[in-house]
This record gives sequence, C-alpha cells and structure tokens, in this order.
Amino acid sequence: IRDSNNPHIQKVELDQQLLDQGTLKVNVHFHSPWDLNPPIVGMVVSSLYGMPLFGSNPRIHATGFEPCSMRSGIATMQIDHLPLHSGSYKLSVWLGDSHQDYDAISDALTFDFVAPQFISNLPSVDIIGPFNIPAHWRLQNDAQCTVYV
Repeated sequence: IRDSNNPHIQKVELDQQLLDQGTLKVNVHFHSPWDLNPPIVGMVVSSLYGMPLFGSNPRIHATGFEPCSMRSGIATMQIDHLPLHSGSYKLSVWLGDSHQDYDAISDALTFDFVAPQFISNLPSVDIIGPFNIPAHWRLQNDAQCTVYV
C-alpha cells in the first residue's frame, strides 16, 4: 500500500489489446491529499536486464498535454507504432508536480511485445538491440545490375 499522506500512484494499467496491435498505451492512476499543479507522470521502458531504453513525461513530450491542478486522476501515455523488436520489457513510473517528485514504482509492470511485422531470420535483440527503427536501403554501382531469373 502506498503512503496516502503524500501524492502516490494507485494503479498502473497497460492496454494489452492495443499492445497486440503495436501501440503502447499506459494509464497511471494517482491521488494526492493536496492539489498537484500540475501533476506530472513519467515512464521509463527498460530491457529485462534493467537498461533504460527510453523515457517520457509531459516535460519532454508536451504535445496534447494541458496542465491543470488536480488531486487525483489518470495520466495516459500512448506511443503508436512502438519501435521495438519482439521481446520482454519492463515499465517504471513516477509521480511529481512542477516542484518535486513524490512517488516512484520501479518495474511497475513487465510486458511482452510481439512486433506486428514478422521478420524472418532476425538476429537476437541481444545482438542488434531492442529498437526497430525503419531505414531505407538501396544498392548502386557503376555497371548495370544483371538479374537472373
């Protein structure tokens, strides 16, 4: 049970149905005995080995964030087209306001992500890393390529 005398995180939820479609959506329920102006919730996604991969909070990614004072609510973070390879990951969360941080839950949940696009012969994420960042490749040379059918 979290300390109810201070602002605290009550629950962390992950939308598994959206995750199965390649979108990471996390809801963090929070409560405070006083107004947080504004409440700031942050998240860090890590590998199973504990290495932070990326983090987000409204101070970094403020698009769509409209700050207001409140004592309790739900903060939602959503990442469409999650750029990760298939694997298992951990999510940590924290709660604060414009003045300080009040609560944190390391490894609040673990989730398995299956990338929507199957890639055959994909090396292990231990070798190539967890990120699936699209890149464009092409070949060129001085001679005309010969294609054998």
